[in-house]
Amino acid sequence: VAAALVSLLAIDKLAAWIVVVIVGRELAVTGLRAVAASVGVIVPASRLAKWKTVSQYAAITMLIVEKGFAPPGFHVAAALVLWVALGLTVTSAVDYFYRFFRKADYRAIVPGEERWS
Repeated sequence: VAAALVSLLAIDKLAAWIVVVIVGRELAVTGLRAVAASVGVIVPASRLAKWKTVSQYAAITMLIVEKGFAPPGFHVAAALVLWVALGLTVTSAVDYFYRFFRKADYRAIVPGEERWS
């Protein structure tokens, strides 16, 4: 996903901030899942995250296809799918962090009992 987004950025099909949000989310969630695993917390992918992936793939595909194929309304549809993907990207990131912090034992994450008294 990151490579496709950067490529679309290079040909001016995406704004840089959109790439930063989507790639940043991927890095943040990957880091969170690594921390979670290190303290024995499993944060499985949710349906929301799966829909996020589908919407990102759809948006990327539409933006690539749009370069050489643009029937009336296609640009609007591609933009709409991109906005849906962006919304699901942010929402699923919040969901991952919420589910992690509901399950996590903070003492295992940040050692030092004096911090929690």
